[in-house]
Amino acid sequence: MKFIKLFEEYKSRGSGSDEMEDFTDLHIDEISKRFGKTIVKKLGKGSFGNAYLTKDQMVIKITGDEDEYSNALNLIKSGKKYKHIINYYKGYRLGVENSSNYLFALLLDYVTPIPKEDRKYWNEVGYYFFDNRLDDNKFRDKLLYRDEDTIEYFSKYLPQRSEILKEFNEIGELGGESHGGNLGIRDGNIVYFDIGSGDYVSGSEDIYKSDSILVRNQYEKIRKLIQSEYEEHEFININELVTKVSKLLGLNTVKSWKFIRDEINYSYWNRNNFKMGVIENSSKGSSKSVIERDIEDQIPYRSSNKDYSIVWFNDNK
Repeated sequence: MKFIKLFEEYKSRGSGSDEMEDFTDLHIDEISKRFGKTIVKKLGKGSFGNAYLTKDQMVIKITGDEDEYSNALNLIKSGKKYKHIINYYKGYRLGVENSSNYLFALLLDYVTPIPKEDRKYWNEVGYYFFDNRLDDNKFRDKLLYRDEDTIEYFSKYLPQRSEILKEFNEIGELGGESHGGNLGIRDGNIVYFDIGSGDYVSGSEDIYKSDSILVRNQYEKIRKLIQSEYEEHEFININELVTKVSKLLGLNTVKSWKFIRDEINYSYWNRNNFKMGVIENSSKGSSKSVIERDIEDQIPYRSSNKDYSIVWFNDNK
């Protein structure tokens, strides 16, 4: 089927969907317009968020970490720019219409990440490098029993250490998340770019009074379309439904499918009077109870050469 690869992509995320990744992938173009930016590509996914590169080489990051958002707002409010700390430029609370749950959207500099082969050095002794209780001599002592490659690697960055710690101390307490994955290089300088839950930037910015972006909630439109045109437990051809939703929402077919996919996940876990699921077409003719039982995790769970349909039902009956 035309959209089987999207099913498999959804399936490959393991047990259940990564709702933040689903949400941001679907709405990032709408979010980027609020920042006045155009997205070029997705950079990657971390424990607390997803990052996207803009056409002018900046980053829009969507995070669930309130601490990072609060720290970023305080840095923005200070008006200062730093050499060894990521610079943030704008931030919004991010939600869906008619929902009280929020993520956070931030605009920040792009810096080149530490190469993967070098991250091991920071993972091993980065904590000591950013520990302001250790002067340079004491930090060197921490390297004495390390291999020669580690000693040689840090010799390049030791001249920057006092300047880095000075910046860190000026704004609060940083370095709590100083592993290799949170560091980058800008003009030869080490840059700390994930100022999250392990850090503190002094200030009093109230994150819940900050500006918001509310993306459009298309759930009700999709539900009404399906209930008006298809009977409960009727097998709905996926391609046919994608075409109808594309016309309804004015979106291309891939984004229309993603809306349907995410509504399947949302409706299955959060609603009883209208649940959607995905089922193999070989189950046609089965009883309603078997159909509902076989909608397992709302996604195909066997080989991709199967043929699938969408089904809706009312779980309150």
